Amino acid sequence: MVAKAVEALERVLKAHGPGVLQSLAFDHYDKETRKEVRKGRLQKAGRGAADDAHNTGRALDIIIYAWEPPNFEKWSSEREIGYRLVDAFLRCQKDMAWNLMVYDQGEWDAEGIYKTRFAKPTAKPMDRIAFEHLTHIHIQWPAKGEAKNNTDWEAILIAELHNI
Repeated sequence: MVAKAVEALERVLKAHGPGVLQSLAFDHYDKETRKEVRKGRLQKAGRGAADDAHNTGRALDIIIYAWEPPNFEKWSSEREIGYRLVDAFLRCQKDMAWNLMVYDQGEWDAEGIYKTRFAKPTAKPMDRIAFEHLTHIHIQWPAKGEAKNNTDWEAILIAELHNI
């Protein structure tokens, strides 16, 4: 089952990933309390259509900021860590067998080929941020039946993570 890969990635990142993944990330301001709402950095939760990659257990979002939102903490070091994670995932792609990774206005396919990812100029700011993945790395596996059913890549990824 493809969900095994998502669960394995979440487990490996919790145990061996960069320390920032242990902290909570800013999510939004609560209008009533006027306080920040924070959430965990590893998100499997589905949203949208029933066949969405998150709803079908094929994707994990790793909340790591590629931008510096105004009036918030500085995230520039997170961007560097984000790209180090992207590089580690690219080096492990053949073993991990993911088919899509998106981060910071770019996406990589199963062959590691990069292309830019920009929202339409008319997009609302929050839609642009989400589409361009300025707040997280999205990593996704193919639909059931297309994916390798293994997590033999865990040790390989752990070794890569120790270099971050």
